[in-house]
Amino acid sequence: MKKVDLLKIIGGTENLYSTQSIYCNNVGVESTDLYTKGKFFSSNQLISQLYLSNYENCFKMGPIVSTAEFMDNGANVLALMDSEYKEILKDAIFLPKPRKIKTTLQDALINRRSSRTYSGKPISLQDFSDFLYYSRGAVKNETVNLGGKKVSKQKYTAPSGGGMYATKFFLVVYNVKEINPGIYIYQPASHSLLFYMPVVALDKFVITKRYDSKTGDYVPIENFSPSVFICCINDFAQQRHKYGELSLAVSYVDCGCLLQNCGLIASALELDFCVWAGFKKREGEKQLKIDGLNSHIIMTAMLGVGV
Repeated sequence: MKKVDLLKIIGGTENLYSTQSIYCNNVGVESTDLYTKGKFFSSNQLISQLYLSNYENCFKMGPIVSTAEFMDNGANVLALMDSEYKEILKDAIFLPKPRKIKTTLQDALINRRSSRTYSGKPISLQDFSDFLYYSRGAVKNETVNLGGKKVSKQKYTAPSGGGMYATKFFLVVYNVKEINPGIYIYQPASHSLLFYMPVVALDKFVITKRYDSKTGDYVPIENFSPSVFICCINDFAQQRHKYGELSLAVSYVDCGCLLQNCGLIASALELDFCVWAGFKKREGEKQLKIDGLNSHIIMTAMLGVGV
């Protein structure tokens, strides 16, 4: 492939955007009024701008108002929540009891970093158990009032809009001791893994090559062999019952909270972790056999042993 020296959209050069890209040599990308004002997508705004500009309308059109009576029923809420009542325990792999983490929050925050290089060494089963429990796990059980009825409900390490917990971890396990390679769903209430399907190569989910400016070719990213690849899957069909159009914003906040937990616990366990935005959304959803309509890959991440 020929080396790209400049990305330039045909038209005026009123706007100059700085970028760091593995696909071209330039750090400055000339763009046009046509692009920056979003005219490729709408009359005057980008799709994301339209969403934010019309944010107040979410309260007028969504189930926040129209399904208040439905959501006031505890049984209905439990049916929507990602709770212990929906987990499949038959044939599940129950993970070891998590250890108490001695690292202070201050140290975990200071030492947290994004690492893109991995040694390829396996993660211990105990470390994997600790990582999942403290990032997404159910840490205690409480009695809560739902629709005037008291029910037992698990409490988790991360918040979720309306307690829907519509974001799940699909884990592509490549190299974890005592766990066969494969794709698993983490079940937080029972702290277990549910086998989902056989393992899929990493390049089916993410871009695994970078542009080499010296040769003009695309070459494999060095030491790009995480032990676990994490897909954050959000179920919009579940979340929009309560939040309607607000579900988009809520799902991103939910995912961010979970991934921040992941980064901190990885830091405490001295594992390398990185949130990875360079994922192939449609291809990844195809591999995971999710529809890309009601369920979406929101973000991905990688976990492994450092070099």
